[in-house]
Amino acid sequence: DVLDHFKRNNRSSSSQDDRSLIEKTARQSLFPSRYSDGLSFGNVLMERLEIDKKKDPKGCIRAWKVKLDESRPDYDFGLLRLVHFGWNDDVYYRDCFIELLKQMPTSGLAIDIRSNPGGEIKTAEMILQTLTDKTIQPMQFQFLANDVVEELVQPRGGYRKLDVTGWYERVRPSAAIGSMFSRFGPVSREDRINKVGQVYKGPVLLITNAVTYSSGDIFAASFQDHGIGPVLGVDASTGGGGANVWPYKSIVKHSQSSSTEMRFDPLPGGANVNIAVRRCTRLGDLSGMPIEESGVVPDIRHYPTRRDLLEQDYDLLTKIDTELRKVAENREATAPDHAPR
Repeated sequence: DVLDHFKRNNRSSSSQDDRSLIEKTARQSLFPSRYSDGLSFGNVLMERLEIDKKKDPKGCIRAWKVKLDESRPDYDFGLLRLVHFGWNDDVYYRDCFIELLKQMPTSGLAIDIRSNPGGEIKTAEMILQTLTDKTIQPMQFQFLANDVVEELVQPRGGYRKLDVTGWYERVRPSAAIGSMFSRFGPVSREDRINKVGQVYKGPVLLITNAVTYSSGDIFAASFQDHGIGPVLGVDASTGGGGANVWPYKSIVKHSQSSSTEMRFDPLPGGANVNIAVRRCTRLGDLSGMPIEESGVVPDIRHYPTRRDLLEQDYDLLTKIDTELRKVAENREATAPDHAPR
């Protein structure tokens, strides 16, 4: 039945394999809302953690404490599912995230961004600081360096939602010498995304799949580039859509409300499309490498099993527990008290 449904819908993507798509289709049929409530199956117990729905009305974040054997006295690890980053108030999203972090077991934390379609870049980058003692560097972006972009980023006012401050100085020199892309620049401010600092101090890992996309790609890349913890993927990479998109309607408003000579006309029938205007590039060892097309390759691969499909990710949860224990052991082994004398 799953195969028939898959074929009827003719789903395809260059970054997804059949296993991933069939699994996703089956999950949507069997479990429309993964771990929607606290539940137990086999010996596994998952306790749902709540925050006031008035604080998180879009259901952006869901959380559980996981015990792989309900006879154990303590929970094995916490699980935070980031459904999307579609929240304009990045500080508010961060504070909701912190409220749940404080309820998590200190033994380990898994952050699940499988099928996260993205949202606000600033929101995705804002919460990384709470998971590490390192200073978070904003991801670096580039415009195409051409006459159209140069005109759009002219410092002459414009539509306030499209902040192009400082970008003329990055685009103009590159366009003048014929470079394809502008100089690098951030979307988020470094001081804002490091204002709170580390909140959770236990071992952390990230879970991704082939339909982790857009700001989900960017979150995964920054998580990996900063060495916050291992990335555990159920597919060969994330979706490879890491870019800053602008709605065409916003570009029209920007061109009409600034003193630029270039004007963009509205599309027929009030239509709108999102356009990737700035590509995102990696940091650290992969500095300068674009996320688009390549995505984020996981450090650890988990191939979904029958038990995952029919028993609420049982084998994946077991794998998470194993990997978090390894992270904890490595931390202990490299702690100053354990350093060779």
